[in-house]
Amino acid sequence: METKKPLLSYVVKTQYVTNKAGLKTLYQKVFTYENILTARQNAFEYYEAAIGYLKSENEIEIDENSGKITYKNPEKYDRGIAIYMRINEDVNKFGIVDQAETLYIIGGHFDLSTRDKNRLKLGKNTEEKYFKLLKIKSDANQKENLAGTAKRLQSMAELNRIKETSLEKIDFIGNVSAKESLEQLLESSCAFLNTEGGTIIFGQYQAMDDKKDQHLVRGMAFIMELLLPLSYPFEQDHFTFKKRSLLGRQFLEITITKSGRDCFYNEHFYYRCATGNVLDLDKNFS
Repeated sequence: METKKPLLSYVVKTQYVTNKAGLKTLYQKVFTYENILTARQNAFEYYEAAIGYLKSENEIEIDENSGKITYKNPEKYDRGIAIYMRINEDVNKFGIVDQAETLYIIGGHFDLSTRDKNRLKLGKNTEEKYFKLLKIKSDANQKENLAGTAKRLQSMAELNRIKETSLEKIDFIGNVSAKESLEQLLESSCAFLNTEGGTIIFGQYQAMDDKKDQHLVRGMAFIMELLLPLSYPFEQDHFTFKKRSLLGRQFLEITITKSGRDCFYNEHFYYRCATGNVLDLDKNFS
């Protein structure tokens, strides 16, 4: 027996895809849940994540002055990313008349024409009518959903910022339990102290995609907070430790400021450049 769908679903349209037969279709991600607000929330999260990803890949550009949205490869899109409310069955009640499969646009990330703006207004008004029909109280939930979406977008932006930071200012140590990782930590700390400071991301590689056990990271973080001040006793005030979690990625962020004196690791002087740590043979400890 086929389970009846809820009256409303949400659809996110992204870009055209071509199958093995050469047929070109517009990819659509459909969100259908018994709880319509959950479907809406997940659809908007997907919509915002798709936009955020394309921005991080420089596929979308926004003019700072005019606000104009430009897609680098417009042929891949039906104007841009859009989100729709879909009606799943014929409706004729309480002044609402609709056919199944009707789509109403409720969000679009592209330059909107006057016609688009009118369609968007119609879509949002129609959604409100259906929510009243279904007795869905959306205000508090929508605010909560928007707050959650905003937080996720901020986390995504922060992950991208970390990944895109120049290696002159950041180092990534992914294998938290290896002896070589501790040596890298101490060497990079020395290099940052001798240059203009920097950040060490302990517990993640540059891809920032490792969702390792938080207890392992936190346990090693405790050791790091003891090890670095002991290794560089005169530079204790130059280290700041912060345990962080971004979209399931656990890591210790160690911020290091420049020291006013020469620092050495294993009697070697290191400084930092765009390719990593550099050993300065002229300044080695004697």
